[in-house]
Amino acid sequence: MLRVEVERRLDRGLLVIGEQMEALAQELATTVEKVREDAVRARIVESLGQALDLDEVLARCAEAATSLHGVAGATVAVRVDGVPLSASAGLAVRAHDIADAGAVGGPPDGSRVRAVGISYHYPAGGEGQTALRSAVAVPVESESGHLGFLAVFGRDEEPPVAGRDFQALETIVRHTGPAIEAARQRGDLRRLSDADGLTGLEANLRFGGPETMETKIFGRLTAWQNWIFQRPNAVGAEGALRRYGTGLKGDFNPERV
Repeated sequence: MLRVEVERRLDRGLLVIGEQMEALAQELATTVEKVREDAVRARIVESLGQALDLDEVLARCAEAATSLHGVAGATVAVRVDGVPLSASAGLAVRAHDIADAGAVGGPPDGSRVRAVGISYHYPAGGEGQTALRSAVAVPVESESGHLGFLAVFGRDEEPPVAGRDFQALETIVRHTGPAIEAARQRGDLRRLSDADGLTGLEANLRFGGPETMETKIFGRLTAWQNWIFQRPNAVGAEGALRRYGTGLKGDFNPERV
């Protein structure tokens, strides 16, 4: 009788130990998966600052947002220098449709918000299994001010992100604003570098199609005049054009072109 009781207690103990080991294994697997996903997001966020142009920055931003749990797709829509730009990931939408159908805005009084929650309701029979039912939009900002919104969409009625995932979404947005500014500045530098620093002649890519004798003479000459007539070494108080015909040599700043 005593032996049977001992074996029964031993079986219960082994069962409890097995359940605990299974719970620990599940917790460990969940932790490893979260670490892996955090590492993936960290790499994507880091790559935002390495993007060469605005389109690439927005595409990587949307891609990073779709890596969050519960997110079916993401869109990012911003306005840079008055030009609307957008990108999406995980959604079958075209870029110009984002501004038309999926626009997100803040309060009418223009108050600054941390996030905007959206719930989608469909008419009877008008929603499918893949219908989007909720969204959360976080404002994208830079030193110059408000740029737009990054929105993530879910297929459940509950918000697609909360807790750690919402914090991760805010981290993505925090890196996106400076990345947009950096890409914009790189674009400005590229446009400036299209002009030859010595002659002021603009690069051939300014003119569509093959270059002809007419574009060489008139097109590039006009571009050169528009550019060179703004340079201090040419039109400054002691520039070459101001002293032309006087017999005096222009006083040039060698650090300027």
